[in-house]
Amino acid sequence: LMEQKDVLTYSLTPLNEAAKKTESLNGKVLGGNASVIQRNIGGLLKDIKWEGSFLLLEDLNEEGIKLRDVLEGLFDTGKFKHVNAVILGDFSLKGRGAQRERIELFNFIIDYFRIYISPDIPIYYQPAFGHGEKNDPLPMNEPSSITLNEKKQPILRIDLKNLNNFLSQL
Repeated sequence: LMEQKDVLTYSLTPLNEAAKKTESLNGKVLGGNASVIQRNIGGLLKDIKWEGSFLLLEDLNEEGIKLRDVLEGLFDTGKFKHVNAVILGDFSLKGRGAQRERIELFNFIIDYFRIYISPDIPIYYQPAFGHGEKNDPLPMNEPSSITLNEKKQPILRIDLKNLNNFLSQL
């Protein structure tokens, strides 16, 4: 049996000025695969309250230009104007030049938020979230925080008490 944890912690890399200045945030992680969210934002996901959340976005095996279109369509819905932060996970793009395209994609996301949504929304990166070679668990909709550790590095903390209580009753 594995040891039960009450909190999961992950280091984050700040990608924009807002993330570099932010010391503390509270919310719940919501999101996932950008292409799946984009296809379902007006259907299965239409009633999700994104306000105050940490929006997680990741995707797998897409071309950079297609993913840019997916994200622009997703952002244009207006549903993410009041998220507390954005966390970009693994974007394993396909094709030659995938590393360069990933950098361009991240710059597009940072610029899009700065210009069209809000420059005050922190944007972070954690490549262990998604479908890559390293794929850490990321419980959704649990109380979470982003704070700075003693080295001033942003840390995502996810409180697992509610989830552990639920699982102990099964």
